[in-house]
Amino acid sequence: MKYKKQSFVDNQTLEAKHLNHMEDGIEANAEELEKKLTGSIEEDGDPVTLVTEEDLNNAVAELEGKMTAITDEGGYFASENIEGALQEIGAELSGINTLLGTGVLE
Repeated sequence: MKYKKQSFVDNQTLEAKHLNHMEDGIEANAEELEKKLTGSIEEDGDPVTLVTEEDLNNAVAELEGKMTAITDEGGYFASENIEGALQEIGAELSGINTLLGTGVLE
């Protein structure tokens, strides 16, 4: 259920129907969100899995890899993690490409 916003004005008296409308909208949206988070949505009567445990584990592993701390003994990088260091290398290489002529390192 899509919530239909109500517009109130100063000094307006709120009635039970206004508050019930808000409560119904909150409840419907909470139920829809719970279904999405638990994967209990159905398509054509069949349950739909939104995120598998394997997908979640892979995403966590990817983030852990990006955030893995590095020790830069030579002091070459400002970043302290793998992803940051790779971004710095990429920026340097794009600068070399500019100096040597577009497309040389592509």
